[in-house]
Amino acid sequence: MGKKTSITVTRIKCNKASEAGHDEIFVTFQADGGFRTRLPRLVGRQSMATGDSWDINHTAEFHNDLQVMLFESDSLHIVNIDYLGSFAFTPLDVPSEVAIIKPDDAQYTLYVTRNA
Repeated sequence: MGKKTSITVTRIKCNKASEAGHDEIFVTFQADGGFRTRLPRLVGRQSMATGDSWDINHTAEFHNDLQVMLFESDSLHIVNIDYLGSFAFTPLDVPSEVAIIKPDDAQYTLYVTRNA
């Protein structure tokens, strides 16, 4: 395999919460179809209201693609998880900002740095 691409998702900003008040979100990272990493870890969730930012500072490395998925969950039960959206980074496609938009619902921005 060739050289790995390394990126850091520095921050996630809530531009519009999916419901009144706040969302309870978590994010997953999956490099090259491997195991998923979840943040916050285990069953944690980050409370986000419109205008809030989460300084996540998570670095991930990949060869072919990195799938970043955003979810909202009002409870710890797996049946109450809402998929908000995702983005697939590739070595040739590492934008510095990524919009995650669920039509007529939540809007988030991922802020990304490509590492040397």
